[in-house]
Amino acid sequence: MPKRTNEFQKLVLMIQRTLAREATVTESAMRRNKATGAENEVDILIEASVGATPITIGVECVEYARKASIEWVQRMRGKHMDLSIDKSVLVSASGFSPNALRLAEAHGIQTMTLVEAKSTDWSELLGDLKQIMLCSFTFSYTRFTLNFSDSSPSITREDLDRSIVYRGEADDPITLNELLKAILGDRRLLLKVFPHWLEIPKDQRPSRFRFSVCWRPFSPEQTGLCPDADTFYTLDSVDLDVEATVVNTPLPLQAATLGGSAIAHGTAVNIFDESQDRSRKVQIALTRDTEGPGFSGQLMIPRFEGADDRIFAVSPIEPNEED
Repeated sequence: MPKRTNEFQKLVLMIQRTLAREATVTESAMRRNKATGAENEVDILIEASVGATPITIGVECVEYARKASIEWVQRMRGKHMDLSIDKSVLVSASGFSPNALRLAEAHGIQTMTLVEAKSTDWSELLGDLKQIMLCSFTFSYTRFTLNFSDSSPSITREDLDRSIVYRGEADDPITLNELLKAILGDRRLLLKVFPHWLEIPKDQRPSRFRFSVCWRPFSPEQTGLCPDADTFYTLDSVDLDVEATVVNTPLPLQAATLGGSAIAHGTAVNIFDESQDRSRKVQIALTRDTEGPGFSGQLMIPRFEGADDRIFAVSPIEPNEED
């Protein structure tokens, strides 16, 4: 059975993951019903500990045009009792009816409503944070040079998928082509380039540029190229000429409060999807840090063909002082 989800539930999920950093937060979690023995789905399950006591918090989300009713609150209360959930949190995009609020309060159920901020509240909630820019960097090499500690083998394009690279006893061998792709996919490469790209004035930032990088293995003495079963060439480093392609799009933010927490949230075109299917949006949810003026949060990038969505922690990038 496919997991039930929507943009509102994803937003609540990302906010809860940001606020409950020490807990395990799972979307569309399955819990066994003690009355029927069947597996039932909880929109969001938070598992944490108070001292030595484990607790489970069930979060249910509803995005009706009308306020959540007393009947919905009663159904969720009964469901969570049967699933042995310690505490219930109900989140409604449109608020709750008075009777629903009274019932929830009587049974210790926490209710939350996403309240969009008025323009006059913006600076108080978010300060100067009104928009962020999403950037997608794609790296490809135009030239590479393999540097060996001993004699150098002759490498042709046909060898890219035939030659085997060993990277020490802990790692499985890979082809030379896979090694080059891994170097280009290493996040340290992006962290090296991105701060310099940001320093360029916005109207002058290139969408395509080139640079050079030198990659060195973690275990040089154990990293080498094997063109055949009887030969091993120790690999010292790889020099690459790299071409970067940059796609960016603005992600406007809306200030809001949820359960007393100030948040910023928004959606944008999914520039990270190579299939160009833009039907689902990238989502972001940020909460103000308890220490300092900054924000932290989560970015959700949808994944297609039935795979789980990817959710990443968001924090400011600190440029490397050595760069």
